[in-house]
Amino acid sequence: MKRLLLIVIVCCVCVTGMAQQEFVVQGNHAEYISYSALDTKRNVLVTFGYTDNTLKFWNEKTGLLYRTIDAENSFSKLVVNSEEGKVYGLAMNTIVVFSTETFEKIKEYPLGRIYSIDFSQFDGQGRLTLFAQDQNYMTSLYALDESKGTFLPASIPPLPVDEEVTTHYFTPNGKYLFVVPSYESYYAFDFAANKYIELKGDYIALFNNGDVLRSIYDYEKSRLVYQRMNPETRAILWTQTFEDATLMEGLFQPTWADVSFTLDHSAFWVETTMTPLTKIDAQTGKILGSFPKTESIGGVLDAGDYVYAQLGATSKFGKYEPYNIEPLQQYGNNVIEPTKILTHRGSEGLEFVFSTTYGTEVLSLFAHPKTTQLTKYVTNFRDGYSDGELLLDQSSDKVYSITSTIDPIKVFQRGKAESFKDYIDNYRSARQFDFSENTKQLVILYDRGLRVINTKTNKETTFKPMDIEAMFFDAGLTLSPNSNSVAYISREILGDQIMHEKIHYFDFGAGAERWVKEGRYFAAFHVNGGKELLVSNATTNTIEYLDVQTGEVNRSISFDFKGGQSDAYLSPNEDYLFYNGTINGGFVYHLPSEKVIQQFDLNDYGNFQGSFVTNTIIAIPEYGGMTFMDITNQKKLLKIYIFEDESWVAYTPEGQFDGTQKGWEKVAFLKNKKTIPLESVFDQFYTPRLVHQVLAQSDFKTNVNIETLVAPPAITVTYKEGTRNLYVTDDAAASEIITESGTGILLLSGNAKGSQIKELRLYHNGKRVGSGNRNLVVEDDVVSDPGKKEFPITLVEGTNEFSAIAVNAQGTESTPEKLVVNYTPANQQTIQPRGIQAHILVVGIDEYQNPKYNLNYAVADASSFQETVSQGLKDITTKTHLYFIKNTDAVRGAILDQLTEIAAAANPQDIFVFYYAGHGVIASEGDQQFYLVPSDVTQLYGNDGALAQKGISAEELTLIASGIPAQKQLYILDACQSAGALTSLTARGAAEEKAIAQLARSTGTHWLTASGSQQFATEFDELGHGVFTYVLLEALSGKADSGDKRITVNELKAYIESRVPEISEQYKGSPQYPSSFGFGQDFPVSISKN
Repeated sequence: MKRLLLIVIVCCVCVTGMAQQEFVVQGNHAEYISYSALDTKRNVLVTFGYTDNTLKFWNEKTGLLYRTIDAENSFSKLVVNSEEGKVYGLAMNTIVVFSTETFEKIKEYPLGRIYSIDFSQFDGQGRLTLFAQDQNYMTSLYALDESKGTFLPASIPPLPVDEEVTTHYFTPNGKYLFVVPSYESYYAFDFAANKYIELKGDYIALFNNGDVLRSIYDYEKSRLVYQRMNPETRAILWTQTFEDATLMEGLFQPTWADVSFTLDHSAFWVETTMTPLTKIDAQTGKILGSFPKTESIGGVLDAGDYVYAQLGATSKFGKYEPYNIEPLQQYGNNVIEPTKILTHRGSEGLEFVFSTTYGTEVLSLFAHPKTTQLTKYVTNFRDGYSDGELLLDQSSDKVYSITSTIDPIKVFQRGKAESFKDYIDNYRSARQFDFSENTKQLVILYDRGLRVINTKTNKETTFKPMDIEAMFFDAGLTLSPNSNSVAYISREILGDQIMHEKIHYFDFGAGAERWVKEGRYFAAFHVNGGKELLVSNATTNTIEYLDVQTGEVNRSISFDFKGGQSDAYLSPNEDYLFYNGTINGGFVYHLPSEKVIQQFDLNDYGNFQGSFVTNTIIAIPEYGGMTFMDITNQKKLLKIYIFEDESWVAYTPEGQFDGTQKGWEKVAFLKNKKTIPLESVFDQFYTPRLVHQVLAQSDFKTNVNIETLVAPPAITVTYKEGTRNLYVTDDAAASEIITESGTGILLLSGNAKGSQIKELRLYHNGKRVGSGNRNLVVEDDVVSDPGKKEFPITLVEGTNEFSAIAVNAQGTESTPEKLVVNYTPANQQTIQPRGIQAHILVVGIDEYQNPKYNLNYAVADASSFQETVSQGLKDITTKTHLYFIKNTDAVRGAILDQLTEIAAAANPQDIFVFYYAGHGVIASEGDQQFYLVPSDVTQLYGNDGALAQKGISAEELTLIASGIPAQKQLYILDACQSAGALTSLTARGAAEEKAIAQLARSTGTHWLTASGSQQFATEFDELGHGVFTYVLLEALSGKADSGDKRITVNELKAYIESRVPEISEQYKGSPQYPSSFGFGQDFPVSISKN
């Protein structure tokens, strides 16, 4: 008789709807991925990471991450309902339901004890089933009725044993149920016989007909055996053996978790620590194929033609063709997880120094008015568990790393990647540390003593043996800034009880303890120039200012710490105390007003091991990134993510962003359920030097907001060749055609989606295709429909990759539509090989009509560059065309005429190099465009009309680059600026950098610039050149070569970016920071003779 009992549950609905937009970092899970599920109807892949406890929703086809959700509790199972667009997770006796359409949590179904869940589809009907504890405390099967929010008991008896169920699943025909109560305990339920069959021992999977998969590990012969067996008759259908399967020490033999069935159960995958991921035919036992062996495998999911898995503990989750280790698609990027952040506050910029991976990886990010640079240091720790704690010397570039082992203390220099070295021998179990930049003394508190090191002499000056337990929390030791004194907190532990907690004030110069006070002290800081000690006292519930000479209380502030101690951080101006603990949570105490001004939910931020950046801004390690927040109002100002390939990106809540080119690709934002890459909003929101502007400039104000964006446009492409058309639709995969005709037409059609189409762009092999006008700087005539445009194209032999983009009135770009055309001429012998030709235009201007703008080395730089690059390209190209314009001849008309001549002569396979040495300016009014300044411009600033008439604007440079057919283009600008021309040289440099970045992106070309240099100050008689061109010539001569004798554009950029700051600092005393942006093809520009 069917039981009528219904267990009614509370249905918890998530009422905090997802914001209209949110930033989505394309980050991978931290280490192991436990589960994956695929919504085949919506092409949404869902993964859960055990280590970081996050749920991620991916576009299965493109690999874009839609959203990351930080789970409140760890999931023990993940199943999907593709018909209704839901994914179910089981966590802490609660079934949590998420939408694969909105990526939100939509409901929760809690119950007393839920052990396992499964989603099954029979006869077109889907049902979520679960094993849970019933009212008789037995383990029973239920089904979830979501329409009523109830659990329906199944019409089968409870499990014969009183055990929790680890997992369960139905066979595809619905005739059997496989149940795993515990390790080496298995049951099969036969619905026809209405009974449980106990499977004692090593049966780890159930087949469609009720057969079982048996797994036996032969310890003696180190081999793994699989058998298909009838559990009742014990008849063996087949046996498959893996030889040389050595069991790793401490690991169990194979279990049910090692088996993943295909959709129809005709085959299954096995994955163990002893064998590679292998597919076996369920009927014959034949091995169908294997992936190469990896150290660990996670989240295996078979989807028919493809398999999804994490092949390696730190590898990206991927989509694979069976047995091919090269992924068709990868999901996410490995993000560096900062564990502690320190801030160096210099006169010109900020530098954030942080560690990761048990303190053994060390990086820094330098935020300067003229650059933002990431450094990853080459460390020399002896093992991966040294727990190196960092200490900054604010008065120099030195950083100390103190390990918790006997690995020597390290020292390195900020910004110098290979400066890491052993400093002095270490003792085991270092607990607390501090450094004084005034006295240059380093103090370390170990479990067995207090040690003082003089960093001027690099010698230990004091060691005080002790037998104490050091304070667990941060700020348990503080060194006097101006004397040989230190305060530290100690405690004694008797059994499991903490006894005799004290604060000590020790004069190590005199070798005497000045005073000791008993109490539950924590959060100790020297303040008021070292005259007082600021401490928190959980015994008296007070914040106290102590006289360092006597230990007497000068001032006491009452505060209820509830007996709890915590980490604490003091602002540079000594006004704010930031507490972070488990009992009192996180809060900010304003000392002058004696008030708590902010309370924090620590669950929102993770680990608060950060530092004050300014008096009110704090840096916090948060879920794989760094968050910068104003502690007075909890406003998040900036977020920075750094990836394992050393790319990075920073962004504000309003949408402004900065970073490396590779970093831009790894962040998108989700708006109205649509994922929009950052690059699609590049023109509006890219903000060079953003980190410095937000954190170090008090007058920074944003004038953009991503909330105002309308939906991005879409584009379609039609390829016309005679009467043949190929239509490429929005969101389609890249289409490919083969042709014997060398010409065709591409018709682009844009859909503004609520806005207007501003322009349509076409790129051929990465480089933008021009309009075909004879005059390079004359734009197309106004057309009646800007949403449609035809491009006549000339193909190169072989592969021609086309990419089309629509741009709306707000400057937002569509997702590129791609088309590949493979061209093989019909009659090969009629094709005359033209080879690759180089076209080099060099402009150098020392003499201006206004003599106050005259330069010293521009012509010399240009002449040397022309000679060096032409020699370098001689062995790469069949012919080199050189054009040199200098001094008074370098006027707008002459430069444009020469560019027009090059455009007429160049072919798609050619190389074009443009070098300019002279002045470059940003217009002070209007759209503040960047201009190259020919020799007849007599006023750089204050006369934008004359500048527009005689200069060459960034807009015109865009048309020039697009109109020259050569698909390999390099632009080098050693364009200096007059000192004092703008009130803010920082603003000028950022504006120039953005203009160059926009030029490179929009044209698909490479640009190297001296980035706001002032040649009056940075040209040196010793070098004979401006520093930028001096380094450029070094690079072209062979020093940028990575070993293959070919110097490519990317090698050129890397060498210049590292070498120019070094040389300029050597000769001038302050570094110059070049900028480079590259899009389109990398290509060689020189052959090394070394």
